[in-house]
Amino acid sequence: MPKSISDTDDKMVGVDSDSTDKAPNSCRVRYIDIGVLVYGIILHFIDTGFDIFLAYSYFMTKQYSYFAWTAAFTIVPTAVMSAISIRMYMEDSKGNLINWKVLLRPGLCVAGLILQLAPVIRYFDSILYARKCLKAESQGDKKLQEMYYKKMLKEDSDAALLRVFECYLESACQQVLQITLLLIEYSQGSQIHLTKQCIMITLSFISMGWCMATYHRCIRFDRDDKQNISTFGTLAQFLWHLNFTVSRIIALAALAILYPFWTCIAVAGHWCAMTIWIAVTAKTNFCGKSLILEVLFASTVGLVYIFNFISLKDGPTRKSYFVFFSICGLENLIASVLWGLKSQSIIKNWTYYAFLVLPISTYILSIVFSMIYYYLFHPTKSNFRVTNRKKIFYGSHQPNVQYEQECKLEDQ
Repeated sequence: MPKSISDTDDKMVGVDSDSTDKAPNSCRVRYIDIGVLVYGIILHFIDTGFDIFLAYSYFMTKQYSYFAWTAAFTIVPTAVMSAISIRMYMEDSKGNLINWKVLLRPGLCVAGLILQLAPVIRYFDSILYARKCLKAESQGDKKLQEMYYKKMLKEDSDAALLRVFECYLESACQQVLQITLLLIEYSQGSQIHLTKQCIMITLSFISMGWCMATYHRCIRFDRDDKQNISTFGTLAQFLWHLNFTVSRIIALAALAILYPFWTCIAVAGHWCAMTIWIAVTAKTNFCGKSLILEVLFASTVGLVYIFNFISLKDGPTRKSYFVFFSICGLENLIASVLWGLKSQSIIKNWTYYAFLVLPISTYILSIVFSMIYYYLFHPTKSNFRVTNRKKIFYGSHQPNVQYEQECKLEDQ
């Protein structure tokens, strides 16, 4: 699990150390925890199912170009997400290559690539560790209970990271495409796929906002040096990321309707700029010493940066936020101005005003909710202690001795 914004935002607000609120001291698995994991699995299948169903609908109505774009925005992000998951499993297996259970995981993830199950495999691992934690608790084995509880949290945080990539590489791109197609068809009087598209768009918007909020919450549970985010803090983050994502998607969809070719050029330019920024400033170590793989990883995160920001560097994030939000705010403003000047000849109903206002209004709301989060609900940080999973991005790839010992204990 990489260090994210949640690991660095303490320095953004300049808070002091306080008592740690890490994983609960009791290390007890609640049934609601398992329910949340099951909900994550169900949400994944619903999201993927709607994508497949919509692509099938386009194919059956002989809209083959729409089908091709929808299928591409489903398959390609799934492949990228599975590659990242495999890399995580390979990192987990370092120094423990004799453990066949660990080596089996990449194989399962390759199979999951075909079935689009990479996050689901992580969720099942987390549920498995939750079951073992409950069993250890019933046997009174506190050491095993704590070990399995921490493993459950790690798998949950890894699944949350994969959900972030899934949402912003697949769902966000799908939303730009589907909103563009919806407006084109709606302006032409066609409402064949209107209901399906609206349901898919609404669910995906909620999913994207929620995946970012839960991601930040999950990785703090997995960190012994970080305080947890409160329920109100999670809600503030949800509204923050929901509004920011909506502003980006609506702005891009508006431009795509007016200038499809130039929108692709602009998005490509934004992506390249973000990739260079990440490669130069973040200096991750996710892919070891392979420069090519590091560039590919930076380019993958650069795609996420088209829609939202994830910090990959341990340190102050105020300047990074300012630069990113300024660029996106300017892009949204340009999109609204161009829409207001050029779209009246194409769109002559209420959607004209909606797309004129939404890119700016939701952007402003996202800034407001981010300030509410940082000033009212931001958790304080505690004593700094970097775990091996976080060192993937910043430190060396030395074998995790503690992980080896835990795996040996698990096999006994």
